[in-house]
Amino acid sequence: MNNSTDNTLPVRKHLPHVPPMRVSQYAKGSLYFITICADRNHYGIAENSGGLGTNRPTNAFTLVGRVIPNAPQASPVGGIGICRPTNAPLIYTNNAVRLLLSLDFYRNKGIMFPRFALIMPDHMHMLAAFPDSTDMAQTIQNWKRWTAKEIGIVWQDGFFDYRPRNDAEIAEKMDYIAKNPVRKGLCEIAEEWPFCMAWR
Repeated sequence: MNNSTDNTLPVRKHLPHVPPMRVSQYAKGSLYFITICADRNHYGIAENSGGLGTNRPTNAFTLVGRVIPNAPQASPVGGIGICRPTNAPLIYTNNAVRLLLSLDFYRNKGIMFPRFALIMPDHMHMLAAFPDSTDMAQTIQNWKRWTAKEIGIVWQDGFFDYRPRNDAEIAEKMDYIAKNPVRKGLCEIAEEWPFCMAWR
């Protein structure tokens, strides 16, 4: 029996950490919840402001299931303001329509498969799947590069992604996306927000 009074704790062996391969990331039908933000510093938008605060867009043209690319050049907001590139870069003029059309183009080309996308004034959410032959990060980077060049959006570096584990989590994320404008005070009910698109 060892009567030593040494109270030091055993040291765990160092095991090199290798990030696991995201095998299921590209599994057919695997959906990801993705958030992409405009560069708030570039546009001078306060964090968590929602871009427009409590002002509400009133030029609702329906984008759920179809796109009507005829947004006015300056959108009246709640009757007291105007959507401008500096406070609502993603929904200014027809930017939201062009962003959604670009996602639809990617889907038709088989590059990625959005299920639902919603454009907020300074960020966007979507649920999307990716074919096993593509890299999700590279695909989104390419999309951001194209929209920066063609639409003029200045994006924040990177993006956030989360893979829902089951149908309940997918439904939860879908509900979160749809109700985001309501939480930000931009509309009364989710159905009023025009800048979104769903795919079958």
